[in-house]
Amino acid sequence: MRNETWLACGLALALAAPADGVDGVVEINQASALAGGITPGDAPGFPVTLSATGSYRLTSNLSPGAAIGALGIEIAADSVSIDLNAFAIIGTNVCTGFPVTSCSGPNGNGVSQSAATFGARVMNGTIRGMGNGLSLRSTARVSGVLAIGNSNYGILVGPFSAVVDSVAAGNGGRGIEALGDSIVRGNEVHANGGDGIRVDARFLVSNNNVYLNGDAGISLDTPGLARENVVTQNNWKTNQPNLVLGGIKVWNVTAGSRALLSANVMTDNRLANLVGGGVFETDGTNVCGSALC
Repeated sequence: MRNETWLACGLALALAAPADGVDGVVEINQASALAGGITPGDAPGFPVTLSATGSYRLTSNLSPGAAIGALGIEIAADSVSIDLNAFAIIGTNVCTGFPVTSCSGPNGNGVSQSAATFGARVMNGTIRGMGNGLSLRSTARVSGVLAIGNSNYGILVGPFSAVVDSVAAGNGGRGIEALGDSIVRGNEVHANGGDGIRVDARFLVSNNNVYLNGDAGISLDTPGLARENVVTQNNWKTNQPNLVLGGIKVWNVTAGSRALLSANVMTDNRLANLVGGGVFETDGTNVCGSALC
């Protein structure tokens, strides 16, 4: 009888505790999120607070619910890696229009990061129907993420970051925004209500497919390099007919701080394929419509 009692207690504790994979990865699912205790200080319910450096992996979809400001995951430690593992963080926000013209719903961010932390990595899954899909700080790495139908930005990262091989589509604000010294490469960005991609100074923006966004396809500060992007049919949000945006917008450029555009294709953008707010350079290999520019 005593052995059976100890067995029952041990089983109960095992079910309540966060699941650590054999490779040291902490597993997160809807049940463990509601139970809490995934890391020290993680209260039951949402957001899931990750207060310890380490590697985490979803084993089910997460649904924070319809409470006002409901968050998915809050990163509260440096160097946290989250493998969405082909699962999704799903909110209740709904966006309409193509590109998006309005969004409704109360959800907060899918994955947020505390201001004092850095070095987050998020990969391999979907965030939809939230506020910002991802809102990360400096030295972030985002790869293989689908950020779709979120009411504000799809993917937002701080300086010294990289967003690669991801999709940002049908979000209410910008698809991808990356602050200075960042790389945005190999992404599919379309039907967002704001700019498709917006990057700050010292950027590399390459090999992105950017189309049917409500404002500029790509909006650039300087200095930096934009190359081999396909930027088509942007600035198509009908309630903003007077914006002179279009394909690639270069702004705040000074003679000592140049942006270089190389081998980009810009066609069928409303109002303008290329708009410059200052001094920038093209190397003669860009295509605007049917002509080199």
